[in-house]
Amino acid sequence: MIKYALAGCLVALGIFAFSKRDAVLAAYEWDPTIDKTLIPSFDPKAVAEEHALPVPESDIEVRLGPDTRAVAVPTVVPATSTSALPMQGGKAALEGQVIGPDSAPIPGATVRIERFVGDDVVTVDVATNATGRCAVNQLLGGRYRVRAWRAPTFAQLGSEVTFLADGDRRAMRLQLAAPNDIDISASATASAVIVGQPTTVTMRILTPVVNGNGQVDMGGRANDLVVATGGGVLIGQSGQATSNAEGTATFTFQCVQVGAGSVTMQTPYYKETVDITCLPLPTTTTAPPTTTTVAGATTTTVKVG
Repeated sequence: MIKYALAGCLVALGIFAFSKRDAVLAAYEWDPTIDKTLIPSFDPKAVAEEHALPVPESDIEVRLGPDTRAVAVPTVVPATSTSALPMQGGKAALEGQVIGPDSAPIPGATVRIERFVGDDVVTVDVATNATGRCAVNQLLGGRYRVRAWRAPTFAQLGSEVTFLADGDRRAMRLQLAAPNDIDISASATASAVIVGQPTTVTMRILTPVVNGNGQVDMGGRANDLVVATGGGVLIGQSGQATSNAEGTATFTFQCVQVGAGSVTMQTPYYKETVDITCLPLPTTTTAPPTTTTVAGATTTTVKVG
């Protein structure tokens, strides 16, 4: 019975809705012959007058914001992280001894320890004690690079790379070298000089110097004795001098006659000769005079070249 009663209710509801179809279509001005619905426009004043309501003081106004389509959008700069990569806080440790070329311990050396995580690195410098030893405890696990130096004389010509697991204790022996390659050069301000004019001859001596980052630079070697001797057609400041703080010693020579000359510069460990050619004075030629007559006036020109 319930089933039949429910079906009857649905039929009655459908008949009622169909009977009200015309009223709904009329309310929305719906023309069933076209595929669109016309919604009446809303006029606030007309609605108020129809229903005897107060008329609004002004029409509804739609305000448009400024046109921002052409406004340049500023570039967003990513923030730079200032947080330091940690090195300590674990249970690993690094210890070692720094020795020189003769295997003797080097006190006061700098040992640089770097921990790498991806492209980030954190660095700490420690100094060796009187026996050339140092140690860093409570390190986090990871990849480490270690190198040592003592400016301005000793440098490690490589570095030690190791991986520490948490709890590892690694001992290293870091051997330093004393770079001693000397770079010497000799040159003249002019290799061809006119007779009677001077030229300056310079010797420069450079020696390796270990800087504050353990890198080897070339710096002037001061207080080295340099002896200069002129030969051939040169006279002048033959004698000796000591190199200055920039590693240079300078001498002046002069050409006395046309020909080939040379200056030999010598230190206790090196000798080099600089060749200089002495040239004649420039020649002066006189062209035959030319005579020009202009409007009855005669002009004689003598050309000297």
